[in-house]
Order: sequence, then structure tokens, then C-alpha cells
Amino acid sequence: MKHDNANPQRSKPAATLKSGRIKAAIWKNDSKHGRYYTATIFRTYRTADGNYADTSQFTVNDLLQIQLMIKQALDQIADLSCEATAPQTMHPGDGRVS
Repeated sequence: MKHDNANPQRSKPAATLKSGRIKAAIWKNDSKHGRYYTATIFRTYRTADGNYADTSQFTVNDLLQIQLMIKQALDQIADLSCEATAPQTMHPGDGRVS
């Protein structure tokens, strides 16, 4: 699977995790039923012409890293979900929300 990082129209992930060649992108999604998160896991490799590309195919050696990445992604999604549901404070005069 190739990710088109050069496309400015493409939304950015809410979080990105990395462990060696394995990466996880966590995506924020809003629906009529509320906000939810999804994760994409991929492996980065170097092509014959020296460029980097991503794939969703994994070697046996990648599988343990993927298992650990899944745990990290679950923890990150839990943190993002808590942030989304935490009470927010309006700061009068400057429009900030925290």
C-alpha cells in the first residue's frame, strides 16, 4: 500500500507511531454516531531506485513488532478518545479552548 504524502488534500493522521520499519497511523473519523479512530499498520522499505515506499505485507520477523505496535496504537487511541471527551475550558477574550 502506498501512501501519497505529496498530496496536500490528504488529511494527516491524528497520531503516528513507529518501531523500526513498522509504522501505525491513527486516523480520526467523525460520523453521525460520533467520533471514532482507526489504525493503519504498514512497513516501510527502500525500493530498487532508492526511494522509500510502504507496504501492508509483512515478514515473519515483522510480526512481533506488529503485535507491540497494536498495543501502542490501542493505548494512543484510548488517550485520543479521552482527550476528545474531556471537558473543555473556554478562555474569554482570546478564543482559546483547553
